[in-house]
Amino acid sequence: MSAFLVIRDAPPSLREAQAFVGGYVQIVRLRNGDQLLMNEGTNLKRGAPANPEAAAHATASGGAKAGAHGGPDLSYLLGPVMCLRGEARWSINYLDQISQERHPGRVGAEELESIRERDERTEGAA
Repeated sequence: MSAFLVIRDAPPSLREAQAFVGGYVQIVRLRNGDQLLMNEGTNLKRGAPANPEAAAHATASGGAKAGAHGGPDLSYLLGPVMCLRGEARWSINYLDQISQERHPGRVGAEELESIRERDERTEGAA
């Protein structure tokens, strides 16, 4: 059986999350506000142990928030999963920081919002 860890008090660092999940971190936001952190490539690994405890939590929490292409199927999760709740959740600013470190040159959320506002003002003036 794989590990399922719920953290409520303070957010883990990216390194701590990577050490727990055993590689690159995939984050899935649940409808109840929780964030699940899991290994990005676990579903591709043969022999990765099932994590029924994490899958049950995801299902009981209403499943994943659907993005532009819908949410992932969380009824069957593999490998270690870390659940961030309340004060332990990663903020959008922290996620932007991580993204910038992994992919330099990408536009962050604040900059993207600024671009959207500028475009809306430009369209309104035309």
